[in-house]
Amino acid sequence: MFGLIGHPLKHSASRYLFNLFYPDLEYRFFDTADIASLFHGPDLNGAKGMNVTIPYKRDVLAYCDSLSREVAIIGSANVLHHRAGWCAYNSDAPAFFQDFTRKTAHQPVRRVMISGLGGIGRAVLFALLDSRVRQPPWLSATPPFIHRPEHIVLHTRQAADARRLAKGAAERYGCSIEVYPFTQQPPAGAVDAYINCTPLGMADYADSVPVSLAELQPRFVFDVVYNPLETPLLAAARRQGIACSNGLDMLLTQARFAYHIWQLPHARNVPGLRHKVEALCRPR
Repeated sequence: MFGLIGHPLKHSASRYLFNLFYPDLEYRFFDTADIASLFHGPDLNGAKGMNVTIPYKRDVLAYCDSLSREVAIIGSANVLHHRAGWCAYNSDAPAFFQDFTRKTAHQPVRRVMISGLGGIGRAVLFALLDSRVRQPPWLSATPPFIHRPEHIVLHTRQAADARRLAKGAAERYGCSIEVYPFTQQPPAGAVDAYINCTPLGMADYADSVPVSLAELQPRFVFDVVYNPLETPLLAAARRQGIACSNGLDMLLTQARFAYHIWQLPHARNVPGLRHKVEALCRPR
């Protein structure tokens, strides 16, 4: 038995996606407001693997028996594999990195801004900074080489925690990192790429844009949200002629990484896979 842990889960395409890959796979949703009761109760008995989504990518580490190298660096996990106990992995970071570098290959990205510093935000930050995160031991593919960004802006509700994280990361990786609280708009023209790692715009969440793109003036916008396919942020980017992408390709890459971590047989080829998942995410 496999599944997804999070709350809420109505927006998720994971069960549909994994059942396309493996029609006989038992894949359940564990939509819970109490992760402790889930791990201490009987519901996960016999489970072999779990995906983890908001808001539990950091909290879930407390219930794991071992952490992979990339999870120990990032501090969040989105894939669990049960062997002698639960082992935590992070496929967010390499999946983001592969998609982001492919879509920004034609332009240098020296200055980056990240909104949100939860589980996915931390994965994005360390994917940009640390080759051990974007190339974990379980991933055989070699990621493209990029220079670390020279300057990173973190835009978050937890500004005090972000400043502690930024101080350590700046000293360790030798780059400049600034922190702005959500109540403050960063300076105009501050970044080459803007990455939204908040759930704003996601189905079941607030329909708003985290920043003013007109003031920020990024050349590329990446929104990790994939449902809906076009969030208010991406709609604003398109209106202003800014190149942009949602998180759907990242999701498809994460799914491939998950069945690799779980040591499942190679997934079947699904003709028109992307279009099938897109259809699920379109407004009804």
